Amino acid sequence: MNIAPIHDTTIAYEEIGTGDPLLLIHGGMISHKEWQPQLAAWSPHYRLIVPDVRGHGASGRDGRPYSIKQWAGDMAALLDVLNIAQAFVCGHSMGGMVAQQLAADYPQKVRALVIAESNYGTRNDPMMRIAGDLSVRLFKMLGPKTAAKVATAPLAGTPEVRQMLDAEMARHTDNPANMYAILDAMNAYDGRANLPRIQCPTLVISGGNFKLGHGQGQHMGVTIPNARWITIPNAGHGVNWDNAPDFNQAVLVFFKQHTA
Repeated sequence: MNIAPIHDTTIAYEEIGTGDPLLLIHGGMISHKEWQPQLAAWSPHYRLIVPDVRGHGASGRDGRPYSIKQWAGDMAALLDVLNIAQAFVCGHSMGGMVAQQLAADYPQKVRALVIAESNYGTRNDPMMRIAGDLSVRLFKMLGPKTAAKVATAPLAGTPEVRQMLDAEMARHTDNPANMYAILDAMNAYDGRANLPRIQCPTLVISGGNFKLGHGQGQHMGVTIPNARWITIPNAGHGVNWDNAPDFNQAVLVFFKQHTA
């Protein structure tokens, strides 16, 4: 992987393909490897920028505590390092929060946005708030290794997703403080006020089978000024793995609509 000094840390990233730049932002506690089902489909059309968010993967784990706003600033700085004035952006789960914040804080940098299986803050939804609070207690009570297996089981729609999640979560077992800092950053996020500030064309995607996220997904689709919300059938929270063909096609069609 390439390594870029960003602010007070380092960001590891890969570049794949050619064309207009497309920044892919992964979910919490995993890494750029979550985008494996998209690389072959999208790299013939776009220059994929695939980083590990600070605290994840091969990127620096300094700078705790973390925040969604901090991670968005890191992504903006990475685009500057790569001399990219504007990019398409796609974020999944926690990465969707980072992508929202990036579009709100650095509107000139985001050409069009995909928010996949994400939300604008667990504090804005009673069931999500309960799930977020329980996840922190679970991790601290059971320890990161056991708790990770328990917490990710409902999200693993296929054996391939489970294998990926288990491997990625194992990276954190030697540094539970870093894992808790990531959880705290996700649970603290409240991006509701940012939604009207996102001016770029936006596609909000939810997995058809993961009903917990449909309320906020639908709300983002009507509150972000130039947005629409869709569901991908036969998919849960791991929408980009569960039904990669439909997900890949939906994102490609959307971005092509906004390619000069």
